[in-house]
Amino acid sequence: MFKRFPSQLASVHAPRLLIPSQRISVQRLRYLGHILRHFDSLEHKISFNTSHSLRAISSPFRIGRPRVHSPEIAMSEAHHRFLQLHNGHSPSNQEVHHPLYEIATTATVQRYFGPSLIDGQNTTTIWNALLPVASNRYDWDQLVFPGNGRVHSNC
Repeated sequence: MFKRFPSQLASVHAPRLLIPSQRISVQRLRYLGHILRHFDSLEHKISFNTSHSLRAISSPFRIGRPRVHSPEIAMSEAHHRFLQLHNGHSPSNQEVHHPLYEIATTATVQRYFGPSLIDGQNTTTIWNALLPVASNRYDWDQLVFPGNGRVHSNC
């Protein structure tokens, strides 16, 4: 019946609204900014170790290959957006399908953290790049909502 996906239809009728996966990404980045700004919070202590790299989720009872978890996805999305904006690749207000809004997958996480997630848990270089941006709420909002602030979402 439909020749287009529902997200494509929504972007035709309301071009400034984000698709659901992008809205989830925005919420994940907002929460990451909160965690990065509050060093004394329990969430920060759970997510990062003392050297500010992500904590490895390991147990002798885990079997199979390492899985990608929410902190790795959020850090890789934030780092991707930081690099895109730093290089001047900012989307216009109507451009929802810009590469800046790329949703992180396992391949994206492996690109930023290394080929092995177990070896790639040292995220201090990404932390050092994101901390000055996260400490200023206006700069972090420009990273989460590029362009004219919060025009893309009504979160």
